[in-house]
Amino acid sequence: MENNHHLFPHLLYLVVLLFTCVLASLGFLSYLRLGTSTAQVIIWNLQPNSTLQLIVSLVVCIGVVFTFPLQCFPIIEIFEHLLFSPGKFCGPPKISSSILNPSEDEVDTVHESDLRVDVHTAITGSKEDEELCYLLQDAQAVKCLSNLPASTEIPKSVWAVKRNILRTLIVAAQLGTAYAFKDEFAYISSFTGAIGSTMIAYIIPAVIHLKLKRHDLGMPIICKDILLIIFGLIGGVTGVYTSVRSIIVDFQ
Repeated sequence: MENNHHLFPHLLYLVVLLFTCVLASLGFLSYLRLGTSTAQVIIWNLQPNSTLQLIVSLVVCIGVVFTFPLQCFPIIEIFEHLLFSPGKFCGPPKISSSILNPSEDEVDTVHESDLRVDVHTAITGSKEDEELCYLLQDAQAVKCLSNLPASTEIPKSVWAVKRNILRTLIVAAQLGTAYAFKDEFAYISSFTGAIGSTMIAYIIPAVIHLKLKRHDLGMPIICKDILLIIFGLIGGVTGVYTSVRSIIVDFQ
């Protein structure tokens, strides 16, 4: 498989296209069959207490059980970093020492050299490898990559009970939100999609592309990225406004 990594972009496009077709066709066909009686969750339109509904509900529950921890993990890491890292609100005092913390110049130099060695040893002659090598020769890109933390490291001096209490509160908050808005699934899904999906799909990739390669891009590509950002912002703001307005109307 190591010689087939150049096929990854094609496989990625195929998977995205496949999932788009499956999800779009499911919603489209369901609405054609049920019309305005289509429920927010399509399972609710199945015959109550039927074998099909029980099987589908069981599969969905299994999927939720196994994916819920994966979705909680980054949230917990972010909150633990904000609360329990050295110098933070609930964390130990921050130790400032030139011995323990080398200067930024030293860190950047070490990381830059490591990255360049890794890139040159990984070159196999493909176009993707050449683009990656060219990108990592950019000092700004190397500095950004070197400053990215691999993971959140919480000092051992932080009491484990504090971390467990935080995790319990996060899970409880999610469960409470799910229960409070159990009848507003479509609107909550639209709200989160308007914020998260538009950022991930349209805004962030275009911003990163412009940030790292703006000097090498032609005007058509720059205009395309700007249009994607504008489209994402308009779609996100519209989705958030519509979702919040619908939730308020429903509660009233």
